[in-house]
Amino acid sequence: MARARTRRAPNVPVYVGLAGPTNPRTLLRYANRCGVSASLRALAAQGMGAVRLFTHTDPGEQLIALAHHCLSGTATNVVGAHLYSFGGVERTAAWMNRCITSRGHQA
Repeated sequence: MARARTRRAPNVPVYVGLAGPTNPRTLLRYANRCGVSASLRALAAQGMGAVRLFTHTDPGEQLIALAHHCLSGTATNVVGAHLYSFGGVERTAAWMNRCITSRGHQA
């Protein structure tokens, strides 16, 4: 899908949206506010895979994977990431600052 989009619109910049570092309680609160809590309950019924989705709330691994993709030499129009802070702007900014300033940071 991403490759097809890149071929169709190579000059359109794409920012990948990621959930910023947060806790499961905050994610669930925002899910309720946004009206997606029923979808979350359906996922929870699917077992441990969904539980990992709810409890893995540090975007470091996803950010690293995105950086590897962008640096892989593969044609892409991904130009950056947008972190959704879910109300934790200071926490998200501090996390991003640690990512940027830490040498060899692995998430």
